[in-house]
Amino acid sequence: MAGKRAQGANASLLAAFESVYGNSPSDGYVKLPFVSSTLGADQPLVEDDTLGFGRDPLPPSYGPLTVDGEVPVPLDLRSIGVWLKGLLGSPATTDGAGGAAGAKVHAWSSGATELPSLTFEVGNPEVPSFRRHFGGMVGSWKLPIQTTGTVTTSFTVLGQGEASDDETVDASPSSYAYQRFQAGQGAVLLDGASLGSLTGGELNYTNNLDAFRPVRDDEKIEGVDLGKTACSGTIKVRFATTTLLDKATSKTPVALAFRYRISPTAMLLVTVPQVYLPRPRLSIQGPGGIDTDFAWQASRTTAGTAMMTVTLTNDVAEY
Repeated sequence: MAGKRAQGANASLLAAFESVYGNSPSDGYVKLPFVSSTLGADQPLVEDDTLGFGRDPLPPSYGPLTVDGEVPVPLDLRSIGVWLKGLLGSPATTDGAGGAAGAKVHAWSSGATELPSLTFEVGNPEVPSFRRHFGGMVGSWKLPIQTTGTVTTSFTVLGQGEASDDETVDASPSSYAYQRFQAGQGAVLLDGASLGSLTGGELNYTNNLDAFRPVRDDEKIEGVDLGKTACSGTIKVRFATTTLLDKATSKTPVALAFRYRISPTAMLLVTVPQVYLPRPRLSIQGPGGIDTDFAWQASRTTAGTAMMTVTLTNDVAEY
């Protein structure tokens, strides 16, 4: 009888925050929904350069072990908070506006001086094979704004090392009730007003993580240094007014907000208060409508406030 083969449909992704960098918790994991994953460890072979043994080569050596990857995930109302905590740190959590029963508002700001690490476990129960990637730091985030389809956001992870087992680290992980944002629930606000003629857009945030790899004999990195943050993206509009073009031409910064809203108590709001727009080339490609792309960049405000803030409103007590 043929053995079982791993199927993506049955794969699992667990995550838990570490109290000490690189030390995997034994329990307390949460099961996260995901769309795909390249998170894993790889180690290249290095061709041997020794001479004196004839034309056939000696055995290769092994290069550095790298643990990283990208994880596209559904834009889910509740589980997204786990990723945002890894990306931006612990949020400030308050009761929802208007005293809505059970509503909580979780607020993050960019530029934290310290970020938590996580252990991620990617599992294939059919084999069985469960790979734990410890010392995982969330490096970047990509958030799309689109007109149709299901909404998928993605995060990158940089880890310290990998351990494999034939059993899961947590047989009874917790989970969140699943509720995915839809494309029709998204909007982009320009200086507080809905941006008309919008056909698409994207926000990209990065912590610019730098793996510190000193000389050591266990193939692990020592840790991860936080680099300079950056926030940029694109907005694509059908050319109907000169509002954005005038802002770009005058070199006047604008405020952008990316919002997904199911209801006033179920919402994700990303605010970028100081955004610079490039002056775009207006190209006419045919008889149809004219689309214009603005590849924007953000900075902290002149008053010194955060470059980006994220507010997640849901019914989760805390992250």
